[in-house]
Parts: sequence; structure tokens; C-alpha cells
Amino acid sequence: MLKAQAVPVDIWGRPVDVSAADWVRMNDGQHLNDSLIDFFVSMLVGLLGGSRLHAFSSHFYARLAGPEDGADQASTDQGWQRVRTWTRAVRRRHVTGIFACDYLLVPLHHEEEHHWSLAVVCRPWAAIDQLDNWASASTTTVAFLDSLYST
Repeated sequence: MLKAQAVPVDIWGRPVDVSAADWVRMNDGQHLNDSLIDFFVSMLVGLLGGSRLHAFSSHFYARLAGPEDGADQASTDQGWQRVRTWTRAVRRRHVTGIFACDYLLVPLHHEEEHHWSLAVVCRPWAAIDQLDNWASASTTTVAFLDSLYST
């Protein structure tokens, strides 16, 4: 029997808890969970990123877009309040926080389909440049990486 206790794994200074039960989910016919998504996204950041790439937790989008536990859908306006502190570490590195990054990675869980996709926000700093200078040549772009859907 596999123990469910998670073991913290340090991925380039970013601790991610992964249990033996999580690793079993890598077998055929299993579905990835949030711990594995966080683990692999952290590896991606470590391999590619440094300080110019920020990955949000696999829980970020659900907390931002979803209603408060037990609340109705109208309460989603408060989503930002639930995640406003989630970028503290980035703000400590640079005064402009996530806008100092070239890429933001946002894992998205499609619960009904037992499926994950990834939103990649490219050049988030360009959104601020656009506000300051309408003639700016750079634009913020969001790419959705999804193995089930393509356009």
C-alpha cells in the first residue's frame, strides 16, 4: 500500500509536495493531479525561466475565477481578493512584480473532462506599455496550450 504522505521536492528553490500516490497517476489510464502539474510546471520554470518566467500554482485560476466555497456565481467578482497575495515573491524580486516577467504560466483544470491545459501570457509588461504609449509595437498575447482542442 502506498503512503499518501507528500514528500517536498525542491525544484530550483521552489518546494513542491509529491507523494507516492501522485506518482502512480503517471501510469496509463490515470489522470494527472494538481501536485504533478505543479511539479512539472516548476521543472519547466527551472529549465527555461529564471526570473523572467513566473508560473502560478495549479489552484490559482480556480481561486481567481471560481465562486467562494458555498457561494453563488455572482461572488466571482471577489476572485482577485482571494489571490491578490499570490505574487508576493515576484514583487519582492522586482517592483513591477509579474509585469517584469516575459511569460506567465497559468495551469487550467477542466474538471468535467479530467483534463489540464496551460495558458501562457506572453509579454505581460506590454499591457502597461500600451497604457503609457499607444504607439508601442509590443502587445500582450495569451496562448492556450491544449492537447484536446486545436484551432
